[in-house]
Amino acid sequence: MEKIILSLAVLFPVILGALEITGCRHENGKTQITWKNAPDGFVMVYRYSEKITAQNIFFATRQRFNAELNRAEIITRAGGKNYYMLTVCDRFGKESRDFAIQSGPVDETAAGKLAPIDFQVSSGSDGTFLVWEPLPLEYRGMIREIRLIDRQGNVISTAASSAVSFQLPPVKNGGDREYAVVAAGVDGRDSAIKGFFRYGDFPDFMIRQESSAVKNSAVFLENRFPVTGRKNRITFRISNCGGKAGSATVLLPDGTEKKITLEPGNSVDLPAFWQPAKRGRHQLDLKIICAEDRQQNNNNLQLTIHAVDKTLYFLWYGAASELEFATCGTDAPEHWRRIGGRQLKICVAHKDAAYFQAFFDKKDAPDGLQYDELGGTIEPQEYLAALREFRKKYPDVFIALWHIGANLKPEIVEAVKDGTIDLVMPERYHTWDAPMEESLKKDIAMLRKVGVLHKTIIGLGTHRNYAGYGNAEQHAEYLEKQIALIRKLAPESPGMAFYNDAALPGVKEKVDGFCKKYFLEERNEK
Repeated sequence: MEKIILSLAVLFPVILGALEITGCRHENGKTQITWKNAPDGFVMVYRYSEKITAQNIFFATRQRFNAELNRAEIITRAGGKNYYMLTVCDRFGKESRDFAIQSGPVDETAAGKLAPIDFQVSSGSDGTFLVWEPLPLEYRGMIREIRLIDRQGNVISTAASSAVSFQLPPVKNGGDREYAVVAAGVDGRDSAIKGFFRYGDFPDFMIRQESSAVKNSAVFLENRFPVTGRKNRITFRISNCGGKAGSATVLLPDGTEKKITLEPGNSVDLPAFWQPAKRGRHQLDLKIICAEDRQQNNNNLQLTIHAVDKTLYFLWYGAASELEFATCGTDAPEHWRRIGGRQLKICVAHKDAAYFQAFFDKKDAPDGLQYDELGGTIEPQEYLAALREFRKKYPDVFIALWHIGANLKPEIVEAVKDGTIDLVMPERYHTWDAPMEESLKKDIAMLRKVGVLHKTIIGLGTHRNYAGYGNAEQHAEYLEKQIALIRKLAPESPGMAFYNDAALPGVKEKVDGFCKKYFLEERNEK
């Protein structure tokens, strides 16, 4: 008996009952469950129409979540009142079941309502399509099929829940038809309709209506944040998504007019050159004029964009293309180039220039490097010699150095000043609720004294390890205090850097918003 108890203790190093549900509520088709005292590993969430017991647990649906998240969102596929139970689970799926750790009943009567499918319009030589992003797996389980319908509700075509597009049928002899995409639920109810797209035997000039330059695939930026006093190129893609060729006049945001003629399915990229007079938030307007176009509601764009007084960097160690204001990341090269940002390849310290050249002696080369890392007790001379040799062959490659601490050795300072290193990022990873103000003041004073603060962005840790004993909200709040202080003490510093691997849920998005708040919208005086 003693051996059996010992094996259970090894498998589940937690006292049964320590895990506790702190909240369980339903809203907008999802039930959110929160918990505390979860050990390392996973939490299995069970859902059933009755209080869960050892006899009926096999009929309950279940989903596994990382325990450290402290919460889960369950998309509820059917209505009624349901119970939820949590168990501790290891990576092999073995559980410690305590049937006391459950909550309910939760009223999920409104669960069957499906969100509308956010479709866009795309066209080419093979026709015009309504397209959308792949639906999440949990959403697909609520759907029997996806339908292409017309304004009268007629089903034109159907597709599986994994589909991502419908091709519109041709309409001739001056006719037209309005189409939409809907999801047909397994419970017999359809999703709401986002809107209708009118297609037919007429030219249909369009530009995507999305006001965010980052989210609008028809907008191409030369600089992620246009600089005041300079001519900044912004390119707009105009398409003819109709079934007939036509001509149009495009009024661009810089005041110029362009005459265009497009065949069905063709596009043209039109550049405008915008010179902002002041920093801050601006709205740029574009208008397409075509008398033959029967669908005028996609002929205008109001683009929201922020201008700055100098080039800013919001650089992330890892994937960041989903963030609204990031300028550099390691993922999605096409995305970064479209928005005027940079894909920066992470590299390690090396004493051979050939190591760096290997990244760029190929067609799919990145835009630059995140050099990880120098500083601390590392003697940098030989490493810098390799970088300088690399620079001779690739003088325009952008190099950002993650530096251990803020105490830059003279050799590093010289490399920043002579352009061997374009940007230095001192790593200052303060744990949540630890003193940091005096430390940052000292770091900034040191960087200003050696004359490189204008080419320095301080790196903060959004990794969950730096949350200490705090939760996601507390960690984000603490990071905001640091960003606000850095902005106040170092107005010449051109941005922020973030080590973002494995952040707590929502922290990256909140930090991205802080970059907007303190660098793009608030004017901070010395």
